Amino acid sequence: MPKQKKKGSTKVSEPVAPGRRGRNASRAKAPNAESPAVEAPKIPTADEIATALIANLSGRQDTTLSSLITQLRGNQSTDGQVTQGQAEHMTVDDATSSQPSSVNGASSALGSTSHGSLVKQKSSNGSTTSLDTVTNKLLQASLSNSTRASYQRMLNCYEQFCQEHFPQSSLLPSTHIMIAHFISYLFMKNYQPSTIASYVSAISYMHKINFKQDPTDSFFVKKVLKGVQNLRGSYDSRLPITKEILSKLISATEFVIHGRYNQLLLKSMMSLAFYCFLRVGEMALKSSSDRNKVLQLSDLKFDYSMQIATGMTVKMQYYKHSNSQTKTIFIPINCNNQMCPVKAMLNYLNIAKHNTGPLFQFTCGTPVSYAYFNSSLKSLLNFIGLSAQLYKGHSFRIGAATSAAAEGTALPVIQQMGRWKSNAFKNYIRMNNF
Repeated sequence: MPKQKKKGSTKVSEPVAPGRRGRNASRAKAPNAESPAVEAPKIPTADEIATALIANLSGRQDTTLSSLITQLRGNQSTDGQVTQGQAEHMTVDDATSSQPSSVNGASSALGSTSHGSLVKQKSSNGSTTSLDTVTNKLLQASLSNSTRASYQRMLNCYEQFCQEHFPQSSLLPSTHIMIAHFISYLFMKNYQPSTIASYVSAISYMHKINFKQDPTDSFFVKKVLKGVQNLRGSYDSRLPITKEILSKLISATEFVIHGRYNQLLLKSMMSLAFYCFLRVGEMALKSSSDRNKVLQLSDLKFDYSMQIATGMTVKMQYYKHSNSQTKTIFIPINCNNQMCPVKAMLNYLNIAKHNTGPLFQFTCGTPVSYAYFNSSLKSLLNFIGLSAQLYKGHSFRIGAATSAAAEGTALPVIQQMGRWKSNAFKNYIRMNNF
C-alpha cells in the first residue's frame, strides 16, 4: 500500500519485521546462550481494522489505519505470501475491512474490499490463490448499481446530520438515539414513511457489512418508525393515467405546447411511457450524468413489410433492478389508434435531426430533461381540467398496469411488462380509480 502524507498527521514508518535484528546485535549474542522464543506476530483483527477504517466518518485524518495495514503487510514474507502461522490467524474479514475511512465518496460503508491482495491461501501444490479479489467481486454484486448509489446518497445525508447534531459521536457504531433523532429530522422535513425506512435500511446495511451491531434493530427505533407510520400513512395518492386521459393529453399538445417539433416530441414520449410502462427517468434526464442511461436512439428498431412499418422493438438496457439484464418490448402498429406509440415515434423521428445519443432531444441537440417533461405534463393536465397534484409522471406507469388488468391481462404478464422484480406491481393496479 503506497504511503500518503496526510495533513496534521505523522508519517507511519515501516515496522521492522518480527525476529529481525541488526548486524551488531547478532554479534553481541552469547555463543552458548539459548535463542529466545520469537513471539508470534500480532495480526490485527477484523474489528481493529474496521474500527480504524470508520473511526471518523466525518473526514478527520487518522494514522491508526495506516499503522494496522503496514503492520499487516510487514508480517508477510518477502515474496508476498502469508506464513503458515499468520494464515491461521488471518481471515477474509481482515481483507474485507480494509476500507477508506470516510462514508462520503468511499466504498467502506457499502462493503467494498481494497484492491490490494492482502489475503492469500496456499494450495496443496504450492501455488497461491487470491481470495480478497473474489470477495470484493461478490460484495459488489450483492447490490445493484442503483441501490448502491441510493445508499451512498442516504449515508451522506446521515453523515451531515450527525456532524451537525452529534459532532463528538462516532457514526460507526451509531446509537439508537442518533438513529431516532435522524428519523425525527426526516419526519420534520415531510419525508414519507417508505422513504424514511429506506434511509434506515441504508444505515442498517452500513453497520452489518462492517460487522457492527445494528442499532436500527432496537425496540426503541422500531417504535419510532411505527409512530411515523401512524402519523403519516404511506398512502399513494397518485391516480392512473388511463387511455382516455392519454388521448386528451395528446390532443391538448396542439393548444398548450409551442412548436410542431415539441408537440410531436411530447406525444411520442407520453405514448411510449404508457405502452412501455416507462418511468420518466428512463427516457428523460434528471442530471447530465444520466445521458447514457436513458433510452437511446439505437434502442429503437422498426419492423417493415413491403416498406410499410408493422411494429417497433424497444430495447431496455437501464431500468430499476436491471442488473445488466436487457429487456425487449415489441409493439405492433395500430393505424386506427391515435395514441399508437409506433406512429408517434415515426412522426417524431421523421423531423428529428439527430442520429445518435438519447432518443428524445430538442432541435438544438440537448436531451429532454426530467423537469421539462413534468412541467409540460402539468400544463397539459391543467388544460384538460385534471389536478396536477393527483396525476404525475408516474401515473403513466400506474395507468398502464391498471388498464392491462382491466383488459384481463394475467398478473404475471403485467409484472413482466412493467419489469417489476417483486409483487409491488400489485400496488399499481388501482381499479377503484379506473
